[in-house]
Formats: sequence, C-alpha cells, structure tokens
Amino acid sequence: MIEGGKNPGKILVVDDAMFMRNKTSRLLSENGYQVVEASNGEEAVKRHIEEKPDVVLMDITMPVLDGIEALKQIKNDPGNKGGNGYCPGAKEHGIGSS
Repeated sequence: MIEGGKNPGKILVVDDAMFMRNKTSRLLSENGYQVVEASNGEEAVKRHIEEKPDVVLMDITMPVLDGIEALKQIKNDPGNKGGNGYCPGAKEHGIGSS
C-alpha cells in the first residue's frame, strides 16, 4: 500500500533469468506493488489467468514459450481485463506494446 491506503496494483514479472526477476520484483515490491512472478512464457500465461495482474513486464527470449507468443496468448484470453503488457521489441513482432 502507498500513502493514503491506495494499492498501486499487481504486476506480473516474467523472465527466465532469476537475477532479473528478483531485482525487478524487489524494486516493485519496495514501491508498494503486489508482484507475481513467472520464469517462462507458458507459466506467464497460466499466472495471468490465475492472478489477473494489472500490468505484465515480460522478457522476449525465454524457454518453453517466448515472450512474444505468451503476450499474444494473454492478449487473446477472453478473461483478460484489459491490463497493459510490456515486452521490449513487441512492436517489431506486430503485437504492439500493450
């Protein structure tokens, strides 16, 4: 919670590199965000369905399912509440950045 009791939101952090996931999650948590983590694209899609985050921060190059394909699946999920996703390089792959 931040000042005034407002919850700034839930963020799904997706990266196969544990160091990057931990660093990003720690920074967000220290600033009041609720953080959910996934280590690959397939796990990200599952966590997105379960947790319904407000924002997704995702790496592109990951095992099992890459970030581009995972973001496409998340965007096409009928249960998606319209949150924002950010995947560096997503525009170059034709899916936009949100």
